[in-house]
Amino acid sequence: MLIIGFHHRKHKNSLEDFFLSDRKLSTLHVVGSTFSTLIALSFVFAGTAFAYINGISAIWLSLAALLGFVIFAFVSPKIKELSDSKHAITIPELVEHRLGRKFKLISSLIIITIFTLVVATEFLVAGSILTSFLKTPFLPTLIIASALVILYSIIGGFKTVVITDVIQMFLIMLSIPLMFFGLYQIIGGAPLTVPAELLNPFNIGIPVIGSLFLITMLAYFGSQDIFQRVYASRDKPTARKSMLITAVIVFSIFLLTIPLGLLARVAFPSINPNEIIPTLIQQVSMTGLIGLLIAGYLATANSTADTELLTVASNIIRDFKTVKTKNIIAVSRLIMLIIGGVGIAIAALTKDILTLVVTLINLFGILGVIILATLFWKRVSPVSATTSLVTGFGATIVYTIFTGDFLGATLVGLIPTIVLLVALSILVKQKT
Repeated sequence: MLIIGFHHRKHKNSLEDFFLSDRKLSTLHVVGSTFSTLIALSFVFAGTAFAYINGISAIWLSLAALLGFVIFAFVSPKIKELSDSKHAITIPELVEHRLGRKFKLISSLIIITIFTLVVATEFLVAGSILTSFLKTPFLPTLIIASALVILYSIIGGFKTVVITDVIQMFLIMLSIPLMFFGLYQIIGGAPLTVPAELLNPFNIGIPVIGSLFLITMLAYFGSQDIFQRVYASRDKPTARKSMLITAVIVFSIFLLTIPLGLLARVAFPSINPNEIIPTLIQQVSMTGLIGLLIAGYLATANSTADTELLTVASNIIRDFKTVKTKNIIAVSRLIMLIIGGVGIAIAALTKDILTLVVTLINLFGILGVIILATLFWKRVSPVSATTSLVTGFGATIVYTIFTGDFLGATLVGLIPTIVLLVALSILVKQKT
């Protein structure tokens, strides 16, 4: 990864080159980078842990992921056309002409917050895996593992991230099936006794299923990292085809986390759900496979962390117009270094991966509601968009902090967002 970063260090002639590879990515590059970004190590951890706790109710998340991404695929040509015409690099730039500068700045701050937390989460799980196998102190292991990701991302920019993502896609696709090999070594031919409630697809309740289904579908429309893959596609057909292919692959991987979580529940009925993946990796005893497995999961963490470093830097540079000098690429790299440092600090203080990941999905979904509505409903106004965004985001954060109920936070954040967005869009006329 470092070699690839150094190879591409001299090809950054402009911001669009550094952040979007001059909008010339092929289908393979878009699929590989989108897949590797979506199937983050934290989401593999969270998906397996969710199935471990809630059983086959996790199927609704998989179905929502598939449906949401298919919808996104058919909207992607419109996103690509608009981004090209506006020369947009970020989501707020894409909708600024409709929603104004205030929404642009507030939404950008929210995106920066969300993706800095994503960076921290990926650093956390990568550090946790290495620590469990190297038997080294957590903090120095976390710092070294994270520093390598920060380094190759800063050196090479978007092109490096994309190429390393494609490589990491194949490592990721190898690693998850190997987890079942580890489980087979534990369970063997023993009879499976899964608790009956975990085999009920409605175990978590219809209201929670409905809200999770909706928020997961909408999350794609608030994910700037995926938007930037569409922006970077060479044309509209490439964008749509790439998103459809990715939808199928992502759905397949999400599906695999369900039996993985259920089987882990049989093998380890009292384990901390956040420790499932490191525990399972240690069960793969065949020489060579364990190294490949660790590499695969580190690839999953790296492929998301490097993307989000670029995402946050693009918001700070473009949305806040922080730099007006010829050294804008150098400043972008400095921002990525600072964000990486903040991510390491947060990772050192954070422990509950599942709660953090589901909370992040909620926040993506709240922003996604507004962006999707803005693309297709002319009545959405700056007032309705800004008010609903701040209210939904604030409600989700406050409720999660004070209750720890991340599933309930889905409803608490989503309902006021939709109600305010619709009501104010109808009552407050859009200025022309």
